[in-house]
Amino acid sequence: MRLKKMGMFGVAIALVSLTAGCTHDEAYVDKFSGRPTDAPPATESSYGPEARWSETGNVLITTWGSSSCPSTPSAISLLTPSVVLVELAPPPDGACTADMAATTFEMELPEEAQESRIESAIVGEQKVQLPPFG
Repeated sequence: MRLKKMGMFGVAIALVSLTAGCTHDEAYVDKFSGRPTDAPPATESSYGPEARWSETGNVLITTWGSSSCPSTPSAISLLTPSVVLVELAPPPDGACTADMAATTFEMELPEEAQESRIESAIVGEQKVQLPPFG
């Protein structure tokens, strides 16, 4: 009987652990290492933020920095009818790798921007042009 209770307790802990990892409070819907495959080749002078469209109409924001502590978007909002503002979260506390890598974040446009013709994004403090969609 005691073994059966311990087994059920273990299953309950496992379920709580699995569901706790399912929350997604980030401002982005997806994230991947590197740049979009259709992005032009990067040079050392192009280590600033980049913005492109995904195939589904979401915005792809690429930031450069430590691969273990990338600059992460924390919010996206419509600034003007043609410009979105992408806020970046402060870097995390602790040690980060001393490398230079690209990380790309897929972000949905805010509802009020769905009908706008977005031409650029301000990422952090830098304005970047978005290529035409399509």
